[in-house]
Amino acid sequence: NPRKPSESSYLSKAWLLDPDSQEKAGRWAILSYRENYFLYTYNFHLDKQPYESVNPSTHLQNDEAKFQLSVKIKLGDDLFEIFGKKVDLWAGYTQLSVWQMTNWSNSAPFRETNYEPELFIFNVRMDQEIFGWTNRFIQFVPINHQSNGQSEPLSRSWNRTMLNIGFERANLLKEKDNFDIVLKAWYRWPESAENDNNPDIESYLGYGELWAGYHGKICDIIDYNLSLMFRNNLRFDDDNHSALQLGIDSTLIGPLNWYIQYFTGYGETLIDYNHYTNRIGVGVMIRD
Repeated sequence: NPRKPSESSYLSKAWLLDPDSQEKAGRWAILSYRENYFLYTYNFHLDKQPYESVNPSTHLQNDEAKFQLSVKIKLGDDLFEIFGKKVDLWAGYTQLSVWQMTNWSNSAPFRETNYEPELFIFNVRMDQEIFGWTNRFIQFVPINHQSNGQSEPLSRSWNRTMLNIGFERANLLKEKDNFDIVLKAWYRWPESAENDNNPDIESYLGYGELWAGYHGKICDIIDYNLSLMFRNNLRFDDDNHSALQLGIDSTLIGPLNWYIQYFTGYGETLIDYNHYTNRIGVGVMIRD
């Protein structure tokens, strides 16, 4: 007796918001968090100075690999209720690296790796209609730490408290939820001047970002996904800084999708938080 296809929405499956998603995932499943991918990229505005100043014998190339590993696990179900809504507890971890993969003459160094653990994610299960959109969750993340694990002068890090709100909307031509939006806002923990190695990071990365996605099918056979990330520091003068990431992926083979990603703006990695990046990459994504 084959199991019927899941009727759960994209965000419901991602955060196990309904009984069907919870049953399919299992009790202690390690799940995909953000995108998991490997790309071969070309960076049209690579900032070579920080790395080469510390490693003067190394000369960086504009082409490099970019890959991300991101997982999460649910630590507790129905811990308590807020205004009648059940709250789950999660933990997440994301690691983003840029690697001079073909730079053999300089031992193919890793130019930058960012480590981002989120120790507690209090996920409030919602199901509220707001102007045609369904609010699926509200998340409170008291501890988000991001650093590159380097020593001075390459060290970059910051700590944040975050609030995430997820929405979905059905395509007008279909009943299935095809559009999703996650709004993220954060507060940076203050640091002393002697310990802060990136004191102006908020002037480049701002106080939040927007993620949006569309999930569709070609001829009801081939799945494809469109994604967008937008960030702005909300300074409406000469110090305005933004970031935009666009992505498209579709079925390739087995658990892999082909994936194309374009990034332009500030803050792609911590070492580049105050440097403009313009990168395009092609590779594979592990389907979640």
